[in-house]
Amino acid sequence: MKTHLKYLLPVFLTSAHLITVFVKTYAQANQKDSQADLFKVNSKFDFIAGDKVIALDDFFNTNIGDFPAQWSTNGSGEVVTIDGHNGKWLELKGNFTYFPEFIKTLPANFTIEFDVLYNYSQKYLTRNILGFYFISSDKTGLNDPVFKYGFNKPGKGGAGVELHSYQPNTIQTVKWENKQENFDTETKSEASFLKDMRNNPHHISIWRQNDRLRVYLNDNKILDASKLLASTSKPNLFKIAFEDWGNEGRAYITNFRFAESVPDMRSKLITEGKFVTSGIYFNKGSDKIRAESYGILRQIAEILKSDEALKIKIVGHTDSEGDPGSNLELSKRRALSVKNALAREYNIAELRLTTDGKGETEPVASNKTEEGKANNRRVEFFRM
Repeated sequence: MKTHLKYLLPVFLTSAHLITVFVKTYAQANQKDSQADLFKVNSKFDFIAGDKVIALDDFFNTNIGDFPAQWSTNGSGEVVTIDGHNGKWLELKGNFTYFPEFIKTLPANFTIEFDVLYNYSQKYLTRNILGFYFISSDKTGLNDPVFKYGFNKPGKGGAGVELHSYQPNTIQTVKWENKQENFDTETKSEASFLKDMRNNPHHISIWRQNDRLRVYLNDNKILDASKLLASTSKPNLFKIAFEDWGNEGRAYITNFRFAESVPDMRSKLITEGKFVTSGIYFNKGSDKIRAESYGILRQIAEILKSDEALKIKIVGHTDSEGDPGSNLELSKRRALSVKNALAREYNIAELRLTTDGKGETEPVASNKTEEGKANNRRVEFFRM
């Protein structure tokens, strides 16, 4: 057995106050993708993915050139592949809206995530807007083409977030009641949301907690609006819109995930003795934790730091794809990766953390659907 060591590098504080930590790790035989790869931790990243998956769509079952069956649009769009990027993508263009019909209601606490390529036009006197909107409608409105498809906010009311190609340092919020619109603009200094988005995939994370809406671009929070969704007309639907003045721009999305959130993780763990989440992400078939998982790990660490007598058991679970024996081993390694992250990144004493894995033996949902598989790929935390 041969072990490869990577050296611990100094910690650098950037102008955006991000802390990049390169961790000394090891790779062992029979561990295809352990925590050996270098990863970055943003000390301010607080996004926590919803733990109960309601819907997933990576367009895998949609033929190239077709429009996905679970979506609607007032214009045109098709599923495509993009050179140099994995998977299938839904192409957005024109002055159209794109409506995921599998979202039929919006819980008080939820997250929406997807990968996006925003190839906006760079031509003079052309512009593009990529918008994400939460809108209010009754059952009749769902079947109203004017409501469902108009770019600019029909319906009883709602709110939205817009990225404008001609304002690359700005995120704009819009809110309306009875078609009366109010715009607000938030400018982030020393940040450019769009300049590096052309031809480069980025991860959008949207987190609702009652009236509060937070939006993240990769591991950077670009919006935190405490009352954006406060309204007499409670939003119950979601849509994405693309505006194009000049028919030169395009946007592409994939890996869409919609999940309900637990409102109080601490209460679940301390009072009920158990917290379960599918919001800790790993690379496929791997125990390597993905960067967008570190918000939830940070909150677990904060709970442990607030009660130094608290000890927890971390249990990994997988879906049923692959060999049962391999899945059992993978679930154990994933639980160990969570333990190592809590110990190394957040200085939690390892003696307070124990681990186990159950593989595919204790499903909480059907493995016949992608949503069910996603809920079965979970990590459980038990108070000891």
